[in-house]
Amino acid sequence: MPAWKKILNDEIPLRKPRTIRNKLNRVVSARLFTDMGWIVADIQVPIHTRFIDFLSHTNPFLSLTSAFIEHRKSALDFFAIKKQGISFMAVMDTESPESASSVGVQIAHNISCLIAEGAITGNASIHQGVRVSDYFARHRGFVHMQDCHFRIHDRQTGNVRAEKDADIILNSDRIVGLCELPLDGCEAQKTDACLHDETSMI
Repeated sequence: MPAWKKILNDEIPLRKPRTIRNKLNRVVSARLFTDMGWIVADIQVPIHTRFIDFLSHTNPFLSLTSAFIEHRKSALDFFAIKKQGISFMAVMDTESPESASSVGVQIAHNISCLIAEGAITGNASIHQGVRVSDYFARHRGFVHMQDCHFRIHDRQTGNVRAEKDADIILNSDRIVGLCELPLDGCEAQKTDACLHDETSMI
């Protein structure tokens, strides 16, 4: 089976973070959904720097190593991808994904986001007293979402991939629209229905 198919079938698991020889960086394994399809790769992140803060760096490109790209037979030793081409990613990291600069009380909001390729519903922490719409109107770049359900249409293959209970880092610049849903667990069926309705519009 080609490597990229193993990626989609989760036969190539995300590796736990490890420190490289110079001990200045840790290596974080990530699964990215991009304009080119799925990529599984390693990302070198400075020690003691949270991944979200690292992504907020001004460099418009993200450097990947050991990159398995959908439809390629083998991994690339190095690949640079433009951050704006990433819709979302799942990472295996021991550092908290929340921003180190986050201060004050944060409240979890259950949010359903529509992107060009599908829909994602999950919990995002936003400062108390800030409306969801105001937060995303001002926020640029990536945001951490927990306990996500998503259905994504891969335009490269025509396949639809669905996952539940995933933690992802979403590129908020890719959001087409969003709405807030109740946090009550009894609303789970409504959440799934919302996802189904949204992806059916693609």
